[in-house]
Amino acid sequence: MAQLKAIAARQLVSSSDANETRANAATRLVTLQAMSNLTVIGDKQKGFVVLANDDAIEAVVGVSNKPYATSTNPNPAFQWYLRAANAAVASRLANGQAYRAAIAPAAPLPDHVAPLIETKWHQEAPFNNDIQKDDNGKPYLVGCVAIAMSQIMRYYKYPTVGIGSNSYTSHGENLTADFSASPYQWDKMLKVYEKSKYSDEEAKAVSELMRQVGISVNMKYEPNFSSSYTSSAQNALIKYFGYNPNMNRYTRNYYSEQEWMDMVFTELSKHRPIYYSGNDRNWKNGHAFVIDGYNKDGQVYVNWGWGGFEDGYFDIGILTPEGNGDYSYKQDMIIGIQPARDGQWKSHLTLYYDNELTIEPFSKVAFSVPEIRLWNVSSSTLDGEFQLVIEGNGILRDLVSIDYTAKDSYWISYKWPNLKLPAGLPDGDYKIYPRFKDYRDADWQIVRAEYGKKNSVIIHVANRKFTIKSNQTDYNWLTGISSPTTASRRPAQIFDMQGRKIATGDCSNLNLHGIFIVKDQRGTRKVIL
Repeated sequence: MAQLKAIAARQLVSSSDANETRANAATRLVTLQAMSNLTVIGDKQKGFVVLANDDAIEAVVGVSNKPYATSTNPNPAFQWYLRAANAAVASRLANGQAYRAAIAPAAPLPDHVAPLIETKWHQEAPFNNDIQKDDNGKPYLVGCVAIAMSQIMRYYKYPTVGIGSNSYTSHGENLTADFSASPYQWDKMLKVYEKSKYSDEEAKAVSELMRQVGISVNMKYEPNFSSSYTSSAQNALIKYFGYNPNMNRYTRNYYSEQEWMDMVFTELSKHRPIYYSGNDRNWKNGHAFVIDGYNKDGQVYVNWGWGGFEDGYFDIGILTPEGNGDYSYKQDMIIGIQPARDGQWKSHLTLYYDNELTIEPFSKVAFSVPEIRLWNVSSSTLDGEFQLVIEGNGILRDLVSIDYTAKDSYWISYKWPNLKLPAGLPDGDYKIYPRFKDYRDADWQIVRAEYGKKNSVIIHVANRKFTIKSNQTDYNWLTGISSPTTASRRPAQIFDMQGRKIATGDCSNLNLHGIFIVKDQRGTRKVIL
């Protein structure tokens, strides 16, 4: 324990402006929380350090110079992080995996990005003054989704006014918001709301924002835990508040630690805060917060949305899906949050969770694909072409080419019982893999599999027959994937299955559900909306 306290003192002194020696700092430090693999040591008012108990793990997991939340009012998002990190360390130790340091940002990225967001908002008064009330007249909590969204919106001070309206029923009460009714009072929203240090006007500005943002995501209000979904936040930012329609939702399970952290550092280097969330392993409780900076050691700055309590630099790379067991704890993030402007579109289609590409040969030149589940995790309905292709030795041919349309967050299952290799393939190795191109994409996008699962199959062709060499998860071989540009949306005519025309417009903007006939520049086809 003395060694851990010394490390904590060194970290707190180096991260603080206080004129204090390490020896003095060590004497006032106490154990704030002890777990099986982590210990939190610090001063409840002046900051703390999250330390690994085992020497096989990098000692410093996180550091904060902000106050530690009380046991009577714990910060749920920070407690989620501690549980997830503790479990991730346990997994690494059980599998003999050392963890020496977080992945640091590499050139040409800047070595650090200072925290972008200045607000320290929380879920109670004055933020919840206009939120739905319980039977006793007490407002429910705002909800972490609304806090994360609102702090990012306050960073941009955008929009001036919202778009459209939304309503839903909560606890038997109809909740409705007209987002276009009046401008948001950004300049009247304080960075920090201290009791008795803000006016009624300043309180109203932020409480009305919280009310509208909560309704925009159909917030489920409860006494101790108001909740919504990352996909709802993404859609609301686009639909009701005019943010970038090509912001994308990324799920941690699909990326290596290096890939994930590279995306995080790149996004923050563009001075765009990241909406980030994680779930408990049983999916019972979700937690949303904001990542808005990073240091040279690769720890990211987290604004937990709890009034500034426990905000600081933490290692999220340690919450990796690598190894046995899923200790990524259902993390996802929204990349590309910024006011809408002309720019790039890139679709985002993956294989659904544990699904992977497999083939089953049944002759010298033929095989079946038992099942492939395509999951749309883009920000809107995808409408384009899916292909299963074979590539190698200077040859690229499609084995399957189908129209694919699916609403965001929907997945569709396909099976192909009888596929044949193209005739005349020269002897050699070939890769079979899935790809997709939405009509807004400039280039084909590779369909990614969950990390550790296979999104391609290597075969060897010799003497007019093939054998399977291996299944792979490898994106390094991909070529020709460039930054796409936005294409104009093409109007489509939509008919029901009886041939009656029911709408004209972009499929992604129509509130339709079921099977329809779509006629546009690409032809006529059946789609699922």
